[in-house]
Amino acid sequence: MLFVAGCGRRDIHGLPRSGSLSAAERIERHSSWPLVPSEAHLTLGKVTPGSQISRTFWLTNRSMAPVEVVETASSCDCLRMGLPERCLAPGQKVAGRIELDLRKEPHFVGKLGIVVEGRGRDGETLFVMTVHVTVGKD
Repeated sequence: MLFVAGCGRRDIHGLPRSGSLSAAERIERHSSWPLVPSEAHLTLGKVTPGSQISRTFWLTNRSMAPVEVVETASSCDCLRMGLPERCLAPGQKVAGRIELDLRKEPHFVGKLGIVVEGRGRDGETLFVMTVHVTVGKD
């Protein structure tokens, strides 16, 4: 079973709700977003319950104007995204970092699909990606 859109049944402002596009549909419509992650579906593989893991990804501004990422939001508080620069010049590429910390849910076993969204000053979506991970014992 794949759990999507929030740990503990939490939802975050701006992510798809019933009657709106699903997370997968939003990612597929990414052609209009100014920022492009190196992987729209980032796979972390299999991890041990209660563990921590991090991974680097790239974010590119493919627009003709500077783009400022004011906020990043995750559908699960177990995942954080870090960007070394929040304002990307046209064509600029920066290395971001995804950090998954499962220590608060040490007994969870299963598959996660966590949605991460970057937003601009007016709340507009700048990019969306999903992070996939399987939590299990070897």
